[in-house]
Amino acid sequence: MENEAYSPVRIEELEAFRMVRYVVISHDPETDALNHMKRWAEENGISGSWGRVNRIIGWDFPYLSQEQVNVFHMHGYAAACILPEDFTPSCKDMEAVAQEKEKYAVITITEPFNNPFELIPNAYKTIMSYMEVNGIKHKPDGKCLPCFESEYEKDGVSYMDIYVTVDMN
Repeated sequence: MENEAYSPVRIEELEAFRMVRYVVISHDPETDALNHMKRWAEENGISGSWGRVNRIIGWDFPYLSQEQVNVFHMHGYAAACILPEDFTPSCKDMEAVAQEKEKYAVITITEPFNNPFELIPNAYKTIMSYMEVNGIKHKPDGKCLPCFESEYEKDGVSYMDIYVTVDMN
């Protein structure tokens, strides 16, 4: 897709990492989940970024009942905090989970919240089109996050990187 809001799609290999995650099902789960993880990270002295990726990441949580979606108009979102290597969570309700090194197709959106309901879904479509044209398969194998989003700000400009796993074998 031609749009100046999008960077070209690129392939990145992310190193293995550990994270704690939090899921919310509500009318505004993105805000609820991200704010919860941001507070948790601040309380535990975790901030900044992990390489190019913000320490707080998020993704849609699709496991809802039809009643939650159709009757109550809810949806789900998961947020996670990528942990520093030497960090051990001390609270019992936050379990650290690991992800191995993985390759992702990545696109950056400039000012994604100027038109989020168009820019973000179209970024995913752009990645999937790039993968199809280049014969790259998606890798939703259950061992890693199949996709996620990372928001950040630089020089007063908002950005979102969208990551989708790829099988480069």
